[in-house]
Amino acid sequence: MADTADALAMRKIHADTMTSAEMAEHRRNGGILLLPVGCFEMHGYQAGMSTDSLTAQAACQVFAREWDAVILPPVHYTYPGASGPWPGTVAISPRETIDYLLAVCRAVMRNGFKKLVVVSSHGPNSSVLQMVFRTMLDEDGELPIHVGTTGDFYEWVEEHYGYNYRELAKYLAALYI
Repeated sequence: MADTADALAMRKIHADTMTSAEMAEHRRNGGILLLPVGCFEMHGYQAGMSTDSLTAQAACQVFAREWDAVILPPVHYTYPGASGPWPGTVAISPRETIDYLLAVCRAVMRNGFKKLVVVSSHGPNSSVLQMVFRTMLDEDGELPIHVGTTGDFYEWVEEHYGYNYRELAKYLAALYI
């Protein structure tokens, strides 16, 4: 029975497993949406290509429970920065990344959600998201929030959950997969 309750609770925080009616209720209640934004790039020989995406998704798992938020499907493909030439990296330009993230964020806001939090641990995404948010504020009067999974976030996780971020990220990424 507990497994069923846990599975239902997990379904209620993932937009990709919710119904349109459930999303409409979340919107009516002024609910927060979380958008994990990563990158599909080389992470040395020790980590997988989706490390940044999985880290953002793991952080969203924590935030969703803390903020009663819903997690949107992740954006995996963004400007990789210096890792562009490495085998396997999907390297799109900063301009393409800005245009795509701008389109996604605008579409979410146009759908009536006013509380959008973009979560990213990929370094180059900070400057890209700054341009996305500036454009949205200037042209649309809307402003999503950016949360980076930095040292402060990892310290918060350790303080509240009692273990370091690497273990939490691995655990939550394994649950997601």
